[in-house]
Parts: sequence; structure tokens; C-alpha cells
Amino acid sequence: MQTEIQTFTDSSNARRKAKKMVEAGVAPGTVFNIECQADGRFAIIWAEPVPAVEPRRTKNSELDAAAARGEMPAKPEVTSPANQHYRKRFDALAALAEAGDWDGVAAYPCTGVNSYAKMVRQYRDRLLAAHRHQPGLRGQR
Repeated sequence: MQTEIQTFTDSSNARRKAKKMVEAGVAPGTVFNIECQADGRFAIIWAEPVPAVEPRRTKNSELDAAAARGEMPAKPEVTSPANQHYRKRFDALAALAEAGDWDGVAAYPCTGVNSYAKMVRQYRDRLLAAHRHQPGLRGQR
């Protein structure tokens, strides 16, 4: 990083230099202003870098992280009266996992595009991820 302020005879020269620094990755930031100095020369004034924002934590990201740690996911609750027929799919996946039939869990068909069909797919994928990351299974598969 440069500590001294560079000045230029023309504002377009300063702007060009700032853009080249950003493209090369040597600029102290990506936001800059060109200011006219008292002597009539132009300087690049870099804005303070914006601190990185921590990614938003969602319920799905928490459940995925738990599965990656090897924690078996809880069976989702079906609360909608119109979608009670999905409960048997969650029950079937839970029964296959409880029996240790991981090939059956992996082969379980997940079709559809509505919210509950996506929940079935996510539950299946989290079961498989948790199984892969079980402490006793490291190195296998």
C-alpha cells in the first residue's frame, strides 16, 4: 500500500490510475474520489473500506451445519392440514435411517417442487450428510 498521496495534472489521469490500481488489486479500496488540491493538482482520495458483513444465519443453514457435524436431523413436522400426506414420506425416510438402510435413503425418490416436496428432499440430504459425517464413519465411503 502506498502511504504518500499521488497527485496528477489532470483529473482523468488520476481517475485512470485509480481504476488501474483497483483492477490490479493494489488499491486500498474500491471506492474513491478525485479531489483538486490547493496547488491545482488532482489527488485520489480513497474511501474507508466497508467492514465485511457476517452472513445471515438461517434455519436451513443451521440445520445444514448440524448435519455436517454429524448430528442427525429431527423429522420435520407437517402442520398444514392439506399436506398431511407428506408425513408418511418423512416417516419412511426416518424408518430407513433408523434401520441403517443408507442406500435406501439415498435412493428415496423426491419429486415435486412445492414447499413440502423440498422439505422431503432437504431432510433426505441432511440425513445422508449427517451419516457421512458420523465420527465412526470417517475414512469410509
